[in-house]
Order: sequence, then C-alpha cells, then structure tokens
Amino acid sequence: MPHLEFTVVKSCRVACHFCPQKTLAENYKSKERALSLDNFKLILSKVPKSVVIHFSGFSEPFLNPETPEMIRHANKKGFKVNIYSTLVGLTETGAEILRDNHPEFFRVHVSDGKAMKIADDEWIKQHEIFLKTGIKGSYMAMGKVAPKVESHLREKGIKYEVPEMLSRGGNLDIPTPYLEGKIYCVADRWHQNVVLPDGNVYVCCMDYGLTMPLGNLLSQGYDEIHKKAEEYRKNDAPADSICRKCEWAAKL
Repeated sequence: MPHLEFTVVKSCRVACHFCPQKTLAENYKSKERALSLDNFKLILSKVPKSVVIHFSGFSEPFLNPETPEMIRHANKKGFKVNIYSTLVGLTETGAEILRDNHPEFFRVHVSDGKAMKIADDEWIKQHEIFLKTGIKGSYMAMGKVAPKVESHLREKGIKYEVPEMLSRGGNLDIPTPYLEGKIYCVADRWHQNVVLPDGNVYVCCMDYGLTMPLGNLLSQGYDEIHKKAEEYRKNDAPADSICRKCEWAAKL
C-alpha cells in the first residue's frame, strides 16, 4: 500500500537530534514556509484513496496551525491518516478536531532532554492537551527520558520504546556501510514519498538533502510522481544515492 508524507512547515523549531534540520534548511530554496490548507486540498484531490496520508515528513506537523483542518479534510475524504508528532504546537482547538477525527495511527515522540529541544514542563503540558483527544497512541523516545517526564508517563500508565537512531541515509554523523551492486529498501520507502510545503515531492523521509526529487504535486498528477519513484526502484539507486548509505537498504 503506498503512503504519502506531508512536511507542512519548512523548518522545525523542535530541532530533534535525529532530524538533520540544518541539511534541510541548506537545500530547501523555496519561499513557501508552510503548506496552506488550500494547497493541501488541491494535492489530496489528485491522490488515490488507497494512499495512506501521513503528517510527519521532515518537521513537526502541529507547528502549522492549519494541520488539524488538514487532518479533518483528509478524514472527511475517506483517507487513512497516520500522524508522527512531538505534540509541540498542538492547541486545545486542534485537540478538539483530533477528538472527532481519530487517525488510524498516532506515534508520540517523548521529550528526552537531549535528542529533542523542548523543556520537560512544556512537553508535559502539550501531552496533557493531547490526552484530551482520547487517542491511544504509541510512544517512543530517542534517549534517556528526564525523571519528571518519566514520572508523568508512569502516572498515566504509558510505556514507550527507544528505537535505534538511524543515520537518515548518511545525513547524520553515524557510521553506516556503503552498499554496492543491486539493492532494495526493506521498508519499501520507494512508495512512501514526502511532500514539501511548495508541493515538491522527494523519495522518502531520509532525504533531508533533497537529492532524489520526484516532481511537484501542485502542478503534476499523482501517477507521474508514482512513476518516477518506480523508475528509481526498478533502475536501482544511483552510485551517489542516499539509499546506498541507509540502514533500510539491503543487497539483492
């Protein structure tokens, strides 16, 4: 099943250690700082209902104040919706919309004081707003959680996991082997492309350097974008591709 991730703001003030925001800022040249609700609706009108819509990509989705309305619209149009969020930027009004428009999946990124630049008290406040939605999300942290946050989660009966940090296709300073020859993506990210605020689409959420463009969904149809992704997949990754430095890559 294909997926489409929406990066709804140009830059992310949360500045998580596991998201190379500097690399993105250096390569995103468009003046469009945020995806508008109207442009989201236009893009979604071109996308088949079989595509799962993600609010994630390269930045925190709730930093765009129109994101809750985008979620409502996607839900109304019959799309399955997934959300990956630190909860930063979620408002009481946004929570009310989420309460009536539950996504199929919600992944909460827990503040850990090192990987995520947000004060513990601020994150706990945001989490209390999120809890009003009634959504039963899954939780993750990318490092050791502060005692105050740990205690808060324990009181709520919430457990979280700590997955291994990835190099983001070689965009973080984490040693990764370079794979030669025929390779494939074990996560099938050829079919989980990322839309930026200007409508440009890139192959996957590892491509913070914006090196593998697929087209623009404001001016092109979804089939054209999907075809370009298939060309990458079938013709094998170029020698300088991020895929060859990615933990999701494997030799055929």
